[in-house]
Amino acid sequence: FTQQKKFSIFWLFFKSRSLNAYFKMSVLDYECLFNEFQENDEWDEYFNAMDKSDVEQELIAKSNAVNDEERPQKEYLEVLQRVFGHKSFRPMQWKIISSIINDRRDNCSIMATGYGKSLCFQYPSVYLGGVTIIISPLISLMEDQVLSMKMSNISACLLGSAQTKQKEVIDEIFEEKYNLVYMTPEFSCGDYGQGLIKRIDDAVSLILIAIDEAHCVSSWGHDFRYQYRELGKLRDLLPTVPILAVTATATHQVRGDIISTLKLRNPQILCSGFDRPNLQFIVYIKGNGLMSDLKKVMIEKNNSWSLPGSTIIYCITRKQTEDIANQVNSIKGMKCLAYHAGMSVKQRSQAHEQFAKDKIKIIVATIAFGMGIDKPDVRNIIHYGASKDLESYYQEVGRAGRDGLPSKCITFYNSADFDMHQ
Repeated sequence: FTQQKKFSIFWLFFKSRSLNAYFKMSVLDYECLFNEFQENDEWDEYFNAMDKSDVEQELIAKSNAVNDEERPQKEYLEVLQRVFGHKSFRPMQWKIISSIINDRRDNCSIMATGYGKSLCFQYPSVYLGGVTIIISPLISLMEDQVLSMKMSNISACLLGSAQTKQKEVIDEIFEEKYNLVYMTPEFSCGDYGQGLIKRIDDAVSLILIAIDEAHCVSSWGHDFRYQYRELGKLRDLLPTVPILAVTATATHQVRGDIISTLKLRNPQILCSGFDRPNLQFIVYIKGNGLMSDLKKVMIEKNNSWSLPGSTIIYCITRKQTEDIANQVNSIKGMKCLAYHAGMSVKQRSQAHEQFAKDKIKIIVATIAFGMGIDKPDVRNIIHYGASKDLESYYQEVGRAGRDGLPSKCITFYNSADFDMHQ
């Protein structure tokens, strides 16, 4: 570490310990304080954090840099315009797509919400012909993406418990009617799913395996979705098919876990950066109750209250979700639905659909709603209670302002919230 870094961190340490008395300190006092600082284990953590930050900034700069040799040729842009309606790739998008198409290389990519990670796994099989298999955590998310692809005249389907015409769809896969096939981890890791994937590779050109929301490999794989830890089977089953792991959030440690678990080989590691300049972050200490708190962000007109634009209110527990939804519905002018894992699939699906289609403007939800929504015009993310950790918070606020327009991320919290996560 450079002397400048050491001095900077020591100065913070010095101010925190001796700000009121530093004018009266002797040289010996400074020496003793510096020795105390070096014996404190925390200083190594500070140095390591700064070093990792430097490495991350270098990775972000490298990921977003483009030279003339890397620019896409005309035929790639023609397909992009004709099929996806875009005139150009973003720098990271093209680096990923080019490495898959031209080098058949594995990738681990961290992209800020709204950057366009879906295009990275949708484009290769559309351009080359053949099939991409996409492993996704939530049925509602897969249904959204399949619907979106069909609206864009891109052939896509999903396999799993939500597919009522599974035999028919599988037959159509072998008739080469689909470029994109969505599956859950449970389906892809089961004996039947593994056999089907191998048959697809043998009979149809399998271009890519994409693991969407890849942070779940680490976070959920150690918890209740153990199948995420088994996705490395796909590398053993298909050793020559490139694998793309994409997520909007992954720490350095989680990134390493993803690469190891999925058995990625010499992966290209890219990171777009995490700055979302269109988001405004606001934090309040909880006051005397929900209504008094929400009034700080609501708009009153003709004795009726509203929130400006589509809004997700995140809560810590299912009970809190139900209670707050009832309170919001009791406010004149406000209408919302609850969403949490304790509800039936049908109830969750109906709430999701009504919110996505603007039939209601407010959803009160636990984090179960986090990855299940791909609505670009969410204007407010309100946390009524602190998130579990910073990584979870970033994932949750990632739902806001995906269209690039100004949006707000508002947190109401007190110290008791942190105890609830213990």
